[in-house]
Amino acid sequence: MVAAKGGLVRDVTVGDCVELLDTQAAGQQFTGSGMVCFYRLLHTTRVFPDDAPPSIRMFRSPGQLTCDELVDRYQIACRPIRDLLVDYLRERQPAMDYSKPQPNQRVRGSSP
Repeated sequence: MVAAKGGLVRDVTVGDCVELLDTQAAGQQFTGSGMVCFYRLLHTTRVFPDDAPPSIRMFRSPGQLTCDELVDRYQIACRPIRDLLVDYLRERQPAMDYSKPQPNQRVRGSSP
């Protein structure tokens, strides 16, 4: 990014990162964890202003995921366990905000 636009790392903006993400998506190039880590590094080193979103994923979020989508991200092989997790999250969903189901699900749904 610095090579393409010139300047220093401290001159990179949130908009530059979003533009790169859009360019990669348009070219169907990989936009996975490398871009997330790059953005997070710039954010945590205070290159971005304090009000910048903590994750670039916030720019590509399709909205709140369903309980099924949250659990299916982890490809749990045992269908009864997967269904149990989905049912648990559905039951708990009214009492939880969006930021809570994912960490709880991750602990319960990760492979050993």
